[in-house]
Amino acid sequence: MNFSRRPKNIVSLTLLTVFAALMFGCNQSHPQSTFEALGPVAQSQLNLFWIIFAAGALVFVLVEGLMIYAIIKFRRRSDDEMPHQTHGNNTLEITWTVIPAALLILVSIPTIITIFDNTNSPRTPAEGGLVVDAIGHQWWFEFRYPHPVNPDEEIVFANELHIPTGEPINIRLESVDVIHSFWVPKIGGKVDMVPGNGNDMWL
Repeated sequence: MNFSRRPKNIVSLTLLTVFAALMFGCNQSHPQSTFEALGPVAQSQLNLFWIIFAAGALVFVLVEGLMIYAIIKFRRRSDDEMPHQTHGNNTLEITWTVIPAALLILVSIPTIITIFDNTNSPRTPAEGGLVVDAIGHQWWFEFRYPHPVNPDEEIVFANELHIPTGEPINIRLESVDVIHSFWVPKIGGKVDMVPGNGNDMWL
C-alpha cells in the first residue's frame, strides 16, 4: 500500500468538500436560510424544528453520557480480570423503551398540529385568495398567474415567483416530466412536484 499519497488524497478531499459546501450556498440575492422565517408557515416549521431538535439533543446527550459512563465504569482494569457481565435487566429494558416512546408521542403532537395548520390556507381561492400555478420542467419552473382584468388569460413567468406581501398565497404544484422539489426556504417548506399528481401549498 502506498502511504505517501494518503496526505495528498486527504487534502484533495477536504478542498473538494469545502468547495462543494460553498457552491451549495451560492444564490443570486440573499442567503436562503430556513432559520430566518419570514412568514407564518416558515415560522411554524421553525418552531417545530426547535422542538424536535431539543428532544433529539436530549436523547443524544443521555445516550452518549450513559455510553461513556459504561465504558469507564465497566472497563477491563487488568489483563487477568474479567469485567462484570450483565445478561439482562428488565428495569433498564423497560426504561429505555418507555422513555423514547414517550418522547415520540410528545413530539408527534406539535408535528400533527403543524401539518394541519400548514395544509389549510387561511384564505381559499373562493374567498379571494391569490392562486399561482407552479409547473416544474427540466430545467426550469413555470409560474402562471390569473390575469387581473381578463379571466380568460394568464400571466406567465419563468424561474421567478412574484407574490404580494402580507397576504396568503395558494400555490398549485405540478410537473410535466420528472419529480421536482419546490422550496422557498424563508417562507415555506419543501413540497414535491410529482408527474400526474398535483400538490398544493400556501405561503
